[in-house]
Amino acid sequence: MDELQIENWTRQIKVNENGDTIQYSLANSAFYDELISFAQWIQSDELRAQAEEVTRQQENMKKSDGKFDLNAASLASAVELNMSKAACEKIDKMFGENACKKVFGDIIPQMDIIVAFLNAVIPIVKKNAEERSKKINTQFSKSRKGAKS
Repeated sequence: MDELQIENWTRQIKVNENGDTIQYSLANSAFYDELISFAQWIQSDELRAQAEEVTRQQENMKKSDGKFDLNAASLASAVELNMSKAACEKIDKMFGENACKKVFGDIIPQMDIIVAFLNAVIPIVKKNAEERSKKINTQFSKSRKGAKS
C-alpha cells in the first residue's frame, strides 16, 4: 500500500503552566485572513467607539450627588462584555475550540488583556511563517535537483 503524508504546518503554542496549547495551521489560507481581520477589528473605529462608550458610561457612574449610578455601570459592563465575547469567539475560531479559556483561564478577559495576547502571538506566527516561506523557497528554487527538464 502506498502512503502519503503532507506537512500541514500545524503549530502549537503553550499558553499556560498546565501545558495547555492552542494551535493553528500555517498552510490554512483562512487563518491569515482571520488573523489580519482580527487585528483590524481591534483597531477599528467601531471598536474604538464602543470603548469610548464604556469610558463615557464609567464617567457617568458617579452622580453629582455622590451616589453610584447602577444604570450607567450596567451599560458600561454590557458593552465591554459584548466586545470581549466577540473577541474570544474570533480567537477560538483562529486557534481552536476553547482557545480563550486555555489562554485566559475561566474568565471573559477585558480588551486590554486580549490586545496583549494579540501582540504576543503575532511575532510567534510571523516567525513560523518565515520558516515555512524559506522551506517553500528551497523546495521550488531553480537550483534544486530535478528542477531542470
